[in-house]
Amino acid sequence: MECLGINSDDGTVYEGRLGIGFRTQPSPVLVPISFPAFHVPDHLGPVQGFARTIFREDSFDPVTRIRRGRVFTLYQGGQPCQWHVHDPIRSDLAAVSWGGGMAQEIDRVFLYSRDSLNDLRKSRRRSPDSIAILGAEPFIDVWRIQSIEASVWGTPLLTLKATRSLSGIPEIDYSNVPEETKLSLREAIETVENSNHRQGAVDVVDRCRAALTVVFGIRTGKPDKDLGDQLKMLDVPKGPLLACWAGRIVNRLHPRGKPNEQHRLQTRSIDESDAQLAINCLGLVIKEFGLAKPGYQL
Repeated sequence: MECLGINSDDGTVYEGRLGIGFRTQPSPVLVPISFPAFHVPDHLGPVQGFARTIFREDSFDPVTRIRRGRVFTLYQGGQPCQWHVHDPIRSDLAAVSWGGGMAQEIDRVFLYSRDSLNDLRKSRRRSPDSIAILGAEPFIDVWRIQSIEASVWGTPLLTLKATRSLSGIPEIDYSNVPEETKLSLREAIETVENSNHRQGAVDVVDRCRAALTVVFGIRTGKPDKDLGDQLKMLDVPKGPLLACWAGRIVNRLHPRGKPNEQHRLQTRSIDESDAQLAINCLGLVIKEFGLAKPGYQL
């Protein structure tokens, strides 16, 4: 079984099997992780400050805000415990005879074993939009669980995506979104997020306008219409005026990204402040239309 050990004195991290662990260089990113979809009894809390369940990060893409890694749970039994390890750096480890007279080092570590994530798999069948909370109070962050895959060794690999890499856009409650629109809305929001981290202001405004077309399409029931036409459909005295004004702002910003339109309208070019305004307008419309998720607000 895949295992991970942490020396509480100096933070040394070992990885390996139950038989032996090897020092990791450099030390991996280890973060406490919990899953609100299923309750963890109070008696299964931290042990001497060490979280019962931790996320071992294998990779992180700062552009897409996607983390991939493995989950480990504190091994049953007394902690810390002795573990056979191989550590070429430390010279203070006790050596014992092991395996036919071979000298082997032993360290006292908080030992973790690979988590099967069976409970998480079951909860995802009931609620595909499951989330994970990384960190410990008061410093926590909410991540959406994208997938659980099995490696060639049978280790579950957890893929997480940040839910709040855009401060102006709230997390969407997809239970309030029509089934036929969920995928297009999710893709539109992710496109806005990706453009915000890798593209210029003009692209961000364009992506926000495309996402607003999906959102207003949900409200009007006309997803095939252009944003301008959708706004006209809601432009009535008792209509959602605040949301419509926000939509108009982005719709008016859109042509400013085209040089010929700038010349025709005699307007300035789009800058970063305009891009953030478009993001905030998109977030406002999502909240005004009741599509924002009320829980897990940080």
